[in-house]
Amino acid sequence: MWNLVLDGLFDLSLPEGCHLQAFADDVLLIVQAKSASRLQETADEALHQINNWGLDSKLSFGPSKTVAITFTNKARKCRIHMDGHVIPFHNHIKLLGVIIDRKLTFIQHVNHTIEKCTKLYHKIIKFIRSTWGVSPGNIRTIYHQVIEPIICYASGIWSSALKFKLCQNKLTSLQRSFAITIIRGFRTISTPAAIVLAGLHPICGRVRAAAQAELARVRRVAGILPHDIPLDSPTPPSDLLHPRQRRGISFMEADSAEELTHILDPTSFTCYTDGSKHHGKVGAAVVIRNPSGSTVLSKKLKLHDVCSVFQAEMAAIDQACQLIITKKLSPAIILTDSKSSLMELSNHNSTNHLCNNIFKSLQLAKHHNINISFIWIRSHIGISGNEEADLAAKSAANSHSSPSFCKFPLSYIKHHFMQLSKAELEDLYDATDNCQYTKQWCSNYAELLLVIQAFPPNFHFTQLLTGHSYSKSYLKRFGINSDDKCPCNDDAPQTMEHLVKECPRFGPTRLDHETACSMVRVSEPFHLPSIIKHQSTIDTFTSHISYIIHNLKHFNQT
Repeated sequence: MWNLVLDGLFDLSLPEGCHLQAFADDVLLIVQAKSASRLQETADEALHQINNWGLDSKLSFGPSKTVAITFTNKARKCRIHMDGHVIPFHNHIKLLGVIIDRKLTFIQHVNHTIEKCTKLYHKIIKFIRSTWGVSPGNIRTIYHQVIEPIICYASGIWSSALKFKLCQNKLTSLQRSFAITIIRGFRTISTPAAIVLAGLHPICGRVRAAAQAELARVRRVAGILPHDIPLDSPTPPSDLLHPRQRRGISFMEADSAEELTHILDPTSFTCYTDGSKHHGKVGAAVVIRNPSGSTVLSKKLKLHDVCSVFQAEMAAIDQACQLIITKKLSPAIILTDSKSSLMELSNHNSTNHLCNNIFKSLQLAKHHNINISFIWIRSHIGISGNEEADLAAKSAANSHSSPSFCKFPLSYIKHHFMQLSKAELEDLYDATDNCQYTKQWCSNYAELLLVIQAFPPNFHFTQLLTGHSYSKSYLKRFGINSDDKCPCNDDAPQTMEHLVKECPRFGPTRLDHETACSMVRVSEPFHLPSIIKHQSTIDTFTSHISYIIHNLKHFNQT
């Protein structure tokens, strides 16, 4: 009802230079002019018309709740009136959750977002301590599903704020707090070490990736691709079939060749479709066989390298429908091993443009009394038609012909920037000045990933991998202990490496671990990449580290 009422507002003939935009009950008026006097006249006239429209519609605008912002110094000299009240200018306004300031720096928006996330963080840590509370996995989930979306919201608008080092540092500091909570580490752990061990991608990179995805969705082109490759955007409502004509398909399933023979109609034409993405090359194919089983038609389609397998599968089904109608093959059965494509086709409200092309083809087929049905078959189970279509799709992918389909999916942009984010995380770890202690255990990022999978960071292993622990060497750095010598040897500094490899106080668990390593022929008992190859050595090393951390404070009498 509100949309119907508000729609009349957009029918007003506002002065030139005015633009209205609305979302729910938030109405935005943008006014531009070449001079301050003309700007004031235009704004006053527009607000007068809007106010009169409200009175005619039994609605009233509150001048006290109306705010204005200017983006030039000349515009700030204007005095804008609404219903006899002067509308004051503000240095910033909040529109749909985004704080827009006069200079369009968006620093205030970044500060507001960080403040909101910090409040959530302080509520979360009430239920977390180093050895109890919400599990690290759940904290990581909260970060990915709650905190990151809050930060990345509308990043396509405000991501330019990342050019300011202050904004980058504040966002990274916020991420550091969550990273240290995830790994259950001491607050003195460096930011790169905390982020890498927690498995979080650098937040500034995530914001830039989200911004590029938003801009690609709005502009329908991507900055990383030529402009002649548009986005595979949803079909606009005006191009959809009438709701009464939309019919989602139903399909049968065959898990084996024997099961397929029982459900196939022997009088039908069988159309096998398949899509392939092989070494970055994308292709699709259709193979049509007559009721006797002979191949009567084979069609190959080359798609652009940016396309996805899903697009290839849908393009193959679309081509199959067109061939069936053109050749008047009835009854016909389309067989595909892409259940995701058939599930999309079963949704009559789908806005996927290939899906809607298929809906229109099925509508045309029905008009010409051509019967088309669908069967999902499991791939690579010895169905000759499916194997033939698979080979044809791979051949089309590797062909040098020009692509017949050149639209990129939004997933391509997300995947591209996800790879960049992973590379940024690897560079963060491999940088000379970062994570120096951790590199003693894992020399490169690839090794660290494998170690983290076997030993998820927790209160014990974080102390091992960072060196920030209850050891006397660490405590002396902060003036907590007067010396750093281990009680077992007045000459040996008590580091985590000494405790793990040498200290006789923890000899029993070390011996158990070394014995387990010798049984599975691990030559280096304390080389983590070697330890993680066997479950038995993982278990004994975990027991060894846990025993050290549990007893270290008592051993040091601290």
